[in-house]
Amino acid sequence: MHTKKRLTIAYLAMAAALGVLFALNLFWGSVALSPAAVVRALLGRGQDVLASNILLQLRLPRAVMVVLLGAALSAA
Repeated sequence: MHTKKRLTIAYLAMAAALGVLFALNLFWGSVALSPAAVVRALLGRGQDVLASNILLQLRLPRAVMVVLLGAALSAA
């Protein structure tokens, strides 16, 4: 039981780290976007077209691809 609990904690910690790094990937770049701007762009309520285009056409696909690539490499 002790090993199972330790593995569960490790998997939860890695999932939390993945979520934090995924969010940071959306915020950081050559054009700084605030968390509020990112949320507005993701919900489609943003008035800033440049921020929406940067997020939806560049940062979000790149972040999703990184997660999928990491999953594929771990499965290989």
